Amino acid sequence: MSGLAQALVAAAPEQLDDIILPGPRDERWRYSTLRALNQRTFKTAPTASAPLGDVLQARIASLSPRLVFIDGRLDAALSDLVALGDAVTLDASAPPANPSPHWPFARAAAAAAPTVALRITAACATPVHLLSITTAAAQDAVVQQSLRVELTPGTEASVVHHRLGESDGTAFVNLWRDLVLADGATLHWLEAADEGERASIVIGTRAVLGAAARFELGEVAAGAALYRHDLDATLAGEQAELVVRGCTMVTKRRHADISIDARHRAKHTRSDIVWRGLADQRGHGIFAGQLIVEEGADGADAALSNKNLLLSPHAEIDTRPVLEIYADEVKAAHGATVGRLDERSLFYLRSRGIPEADARRILQLAFAREPLLQLADAALRDLALAALARVLPEDAS
Repeated sequence: MSGLAQALVAAAPEQLDDIILPGPRDERWRYSTLRALNQRTFKTAPTASAPLGDVLQARIASLSPRLVFIDGRLDAALSDLVALGDAVTLDASAPPANPSPHWPFARAAAAAAPTVALRITAACATPVHLLSITTAAAQDAVVQQSLRVELTPGTEASVVHHRLGESDGTAFVNLWRDLVLADGATLHWLEAADEGERASIVIGTRAVLGAAARFELGEVAAGAALYRHDLDATLAGEQAELVVRGCTMVTKRRHADISIDARHRAKHTRSDIVWRGLADQRGHGIFAGQLIVEEGADGADAALSNKNLLLSPHAEIDTRPVLEIYADEVKAAHGATVGRLDERSLFYLRSRGIPEADARRILQLAFAREPLLQLADAALRDLALAALARVLPEDAS
């Protein structure tokens, strides 16, 4: 058994004795090898976290309402949900969810980490800030977190997930989220990060949507030594809607792998996925999108678009759109492209006196911003654009 698998099993040996991590023959992990992680020796998650610096503490205090996890554990003292009043209830020892068997990392997180359940029963006027912080005490350790978010019928809420870690952190962070949207509920979710290039992060997100429920996911993925986000969304109720707007921007030797499965299980459901990817220097970006319209999901509307730019001859982008239809009267479209910056647009900007490096950055920013500008929640849209501005290189030459 590999070093990573041993560390995962050690956290919950009885539940995980049969766990098998993805290998080179696993098509879903074709472009994201675990070879380097399997050769490492990992520590168990620390029982005590390292002190937080003044800058990080100030940032935490500036985000409210908030739910804070430190090295995988819920920190009740730093969390602050008082502003939401009776709109939310928190259960720090909820029953664990049961992830799909083909998600070994999600299984590991659900088995090893106490499941924290956030139940939202009334509309929240401001976003809830979810902070996952990895401290220096977790160097070379496996950090796991299990979270369940439930929205009751007709409820609308926004969540911003901030992943924060040491700039040179080497932890393996494994996050599992189970999102349940009852009939008519709406959840806006933004995924943003500030992690070092040596970190390893695997996220599993399962969303189940009831009738007329809407889940909107926005993400800016800057990558790490390994970054992988699996989204499995099931449109279980009639007229359920999934909207995904995101972009990947990887530089240096960063690696970002986005895998989305949208399953239409009921009639007149809608999925709309738009993702942009940019890879510079030796960055590696991967996008896999799978739209499945199951038998009986008549009247479904499924669309996926993935466009990518290679900014360096040493960068790599791999994309794999898949469409499977088993129902009638379906509207569906999918497509993917990989190209380079438009030389005509670049020439136009330079002819107006704009230096080449600035012109390249302008074009890159315009390309990456396109899906983020379509986010419906204004507060999350502004945060997503700010996150994108941080990850685009200052010198685009």
